[in-house]
Amino acid sequence: MNTIIAEVVEDQVHSYDVYHKLLDSRVIFVSEPIHDQAASDICATILAKHAEGNEKISLFLNVAGGDTQSILSIYDVMMTVQKNKTPIETVCMGSVMDASVILLAAGTRGMRHATKHAVIAPSELQAEHFIHSNLTDAKTLLKELQNDNKKIMQILAKHTKKTAAKISKDFKDIKYLTSKEAQNYGIIDKVI
Repeated sequence: MNTIIAEVVEDQVHSYDVYHKLLDSRVIFVSEPIHDQAASDICATILAKHAEGNEKISLFLNVAGGDTQSILSIYDVMMTVQKNKTPIETVCMGSVMDASVILLAAGTRGMRHATKHAVIAPSELQAEHFIHSNLTDAKTLLKELQNDNKKIMQILAKHTKKTAAKISKDFKDIKYLTSKEAQNYGIIDKVI
């Protein structure tokens, strides 16, 4: 798909990538699993927009999970920016899965949205790295996975005003929530 748009300004044609044009309006799209490079790009973009001023930043999410540490780095930047008086609107369009659900829930209260047909699917973290590990490494990886899972559940509990125990129980297995169910649970504030 061609994401280049053209504008005529004072008889001059200017071409823009649609995502850069939206970025001028403080709109950031996240539409791939979040790993190191994507997280760095997203964090840098949020910080750059925050440095320009305290107007709202909109984060549109269509994310099938990703690396937990990368997701947590974006979460930390979101919290820092919001503490410094820049609101962050989050919008799920399509789906938000696994640990990336915390990014949706971490938007500024009252500004966390999902489109009508979006799917929000929180779950415990999955063990993906054990196949080629020796027993000692597997034990270390399991401990790290359990710690990361605990962090994710605590963050989700904080933003939904539920207990971490309830979150862990409710999302032990993957649950596919409609936008309305996610709103009732406290992950989002409004279906748009």
